[in-house]
Amino acid sequence: MKNIALIGIGKMGLSHFAIANSTKGLNIVSVCDTSKSLLRAISKNLGIKSYHDYNKMLNAENLDGVIISVPNSMHFNVVKDCLAAGIHVFIEKPLTINYHDSVALQTLAKTKNCLVQVGFVNRFNLIFSKVKELLESNLLGDVQSYHCEMRGGVILEKNTKGWRNSYAAGGGCLYDFGPHCIDLAIFLFGDDVELKSSNLESVFSSQVDDRVHADFLHKNGVEGIISIDWSDPSVRKATNLIRVKGTFGELFANKQEIKINLNHASNNLGFNVGEHEIYVTDLNTNVDYYLRGEDFSLQMQEFSKSLNDNSTINKSFIDSVITTDRLIAEILAQNGVENG
Repeated sequence: MKNIALIGIGKMGLSHFAIANSTKGLNIVSVCDTSKSLLRAISKNLGIKSYHDYNKMLNAENLDGVIISVPNSMHFNVVKDCLAAGIHVFIEKPLTINYHDSVALQTLAKTKNCLVQVGFVNRFNLIFSKVKELLESNLLGDVQSYHCEMRGGVILEKNTKGWRNSYAAGGGCLYDFGPHCIDLAIFLFGDDVELKSSNLESVFSSQVDDRVHADFLHKNGVEGIISIDWSDPSVRKATNLIRVKGTFGELFANKQEIKINLNHASNNLGFNVGEHEIYVTDLNTNVDYYLRGEDFSLQMQEFSKSLNDNSTINKSFIDSVITTDRLIAEILAQNGVENG
């Protein structure tokens, strides 16, 4: 059993709190936030220590791990301070809003022998994990290309203020939706990837992007298109889509289903020529605690296993996800934005 704390008890922080509180191997001993009323409620009803200053908490508590859900612009300093104290970290995406800061954290994590897990929840989604399994089993033959999308209705009117309209605060579609979409492509097709071209488009926002287009080329020859849009009024809830073409056919997947069309049978995998469908309900959906989806619970279970068993290979360890921060920085630079 490992003692953990939470820094940041907003929307995501409360979700992580509920999941971690029901995850085997984790024991929440303290929380930190700027909301006095929220901290009073947690202390009174749950008997958990609360702090307004996370550095005081790090010094006062004997912690094995910390779950961090603070504004994007604070990620670097909070993670740095936790690692300097020798504490393992789960941090919401993006790791930081500056690639050089991410590299510095990677170096510090290795120096301190600490785990840094980034909240790339798509890596734990049952459908996308199944897609990875099918691709690695050669279902589509040689993969030729993919189109990875994320769409949602976050900014649907004129936006001139607030953190979402500031690159320095970690706002913009690229920083918000981009990490999930780009990391999914890296997870499925590899991190040896080059940015060929990109475009940032503002629709409602005055200072940041609302739509992103990028073309990737992986070392293995796979060509990829990234399309991200947080100003799509037709989408009620943000969604990820992936379309993959290979020599044996095509595959489409979102978080609920996989559709496959094959021109070449795969006897080993049990797929004939033609159309096939796989639904999330066909997969093992058992988790310790369900909230927001199995993927959120599975990523927390992975964090617990990593803390309690040093031999566990973490799916979203810093070394495997830092390429996303590099590509975001390159997209920003390619479009004349200095923040990356």
